[in-house]
Amino acid sequence: MQIEPAFSACPACDLLFRRRPLPHGMAASCPRCGTTLGVGTDDPVSRPLALALASLILFFVVSLEPLLVLRLGDREVPATLFGAVLTLVDAKMYPLAFLVFWTSLLAPLTTLLGLILCLWPLRQGGTSRLGPGFFRIALALLPWALVGIYFLSVLLALFKLKDLAEIHLGAAMVAFAALVVTMTALRGSLHPEPLWERLELLNDLEHPDGLDNLEHPKRP
Repeated sequence: MQIEPAFSACPACDLLFRRRPLPHGMAASCPRCGTTLGVGTDDPVSRPLALALASLILFFVVSLEPLLVLRLGDREVPATLFGAVLTLVDAKMYPLAFLVFWTSLLAPLTTLLGLILCLWPLRQGGTSRLGPGFFRIALALLPWALVGIYFLSVLLALFKLKDLAEIHLGAAMVAFAALVVTMTALRGSLHPEPLWERLELLNDLEHPDGLDNLEHPKRP
């Protein structure tokens, strides 16, 4: 049975186009609005998976270790990412606390876990029925993983506090800078179209029930 290539819609203008395999390094653009629809790559899995794993390790370092230590006289106050959320809650700034928690902790963690749970089986040559769901969640939350903006706000706070207290950078600050780099690289290396095609193909090969029904329809 010959299966026709699937159709997709441009994310910017909703123009329908037929998905076709792209040669390595070639990009496809929407003829109506010019939005990049996909980039051809020989291996769309290994690089995003490696960057997602590296980002997850850095994320735990950033979450558990102090970003910096403020010294006011004889008193030292460690500043952590989760501690910033608790400080905002204590100050009854609940919307801001939720925004920081969502964009700096929950959304990045969920995105990275979703990508790893989807890409790891693909790297091993298989997939699962939950793979497309994990990938869909990761793509939906990726725009909310704004660790770079929080990093800039920390740098701005350092600039304002440098004359008021003695500041010592923690190991998590270096990890935070590295996390911004790996997350940015992850966004650039993630090409959804070839990954969707591979997920659909492997799901059809491992779970051929739907194809069997198409080839051998039940007669009344």
